[in-house]
Amino acid sequence: MTVTVLVLVLAALALYFFWRSHRARLARDQVVARERRLQRQFEAVMSSTRDGILIVTQSDEIALLSDVAASVLGVSRADAVGRPLSRLALKAVDDRVVPILLRQAFGIGTNDVAPRIVGVPGRRGAEDIRWVQVRARLVPEGLDDGPVTVVTIMDTSGLREAAEAISRSDAQFRKAMENAPVGMALVDLEWRLMEVNRAFAEMMGSTVASLRGTPFSALSHPQDLRAEADHLQRLYEGHQNRFSVEKRYVRADGNVVWAVLDVGLVRYAGGAPDHYVVQVRDSTDDRMHTEPDGSPRDARSADGTREPHAAARGAAGSAGPARP
Repeated sequence: MTVTVLVLVLAALALYFFWRSHRARLARDQVVARERRLQRQFEAVMSSTRDGILIVTQSDEIALLSDVAASVLGVSRADAVGRPLSRLALKAVDDRVVPILLRQAFGIGTNDVAPRIVGVPGRRGAEDIRWVQVRARLVPEGLDDGPVTVVTIMDTSGLREAAEAISRSDAQFRKAMENAPVGMALVDLEWRLMEVNRAFAEMMGSTVASLRGTPFSALSHPQDLRAEADHLQRLYEGHQNRFSVEKRYVRADGNVVWAVLDVGLVRYAGGAPDHYVVQVRDSTDDRMHTEPDGSPRDARSADGTREPHAAARGAAGSAGPARP
């Protein structure tokens, strides 16, 4: 009887310890699965963000380097993680192209109020510099061994190249505008001259500097003040891409000139109106050989249809073109 009871007790103890071991194993497996799931989610976030992430410990060791950061800096992620930042095969310069230490470049141990610009080696030779924007944040309880510095890294080379391309394009446009044989002007949405070329200024008997900021309607003949107003409204609302109209302008010396006005509207990428591009061609000589009565011609829109000229409809007044 005693032996039987002892065997039952031992069996119960064995079942109890087996049950506890099974529960511990299940709990451990759940923790491991959760850690793996979190790791996959973290890596997915790191790979999808356009900013690189660099995490450096208090002892200057690289705890994490995202793929984006490794690509921007041109270093190997596998070779970098776990090594001191100072041992990273990377050189950096400040915005004045003065060499600086990597710890200073990435702001290790600091909280940046504003992003800083740092130059790292580019991909087009030894003299090429790739400019990146970095921002450091000190996390007091980042890891078990103390605080860490989390650095975000954004490659600004593409932005700079785009800005340079826009600048080159703008310079080329302005050069072409300045040297165009016909009058050209950039006009804001209030129908005020922002920029004019020399040919336009000469046509108006004025100078480029004095015409800047002038209401375009102030140059019109009194009887043709609202000649283009209806077309501007249609252009602004997107009913046509451009229009042409022939009208009279009064030069600075009081003489009247006929001109063909060609107007196009430049819009932002989202479609909102930005400014008008205007071309003005002197047609006084042509006008002298046709329609000697001096009555204004019909306006012609971009689609080729003809519309009665506003001045011919008696729509003269002292105001300029209606604001779109």
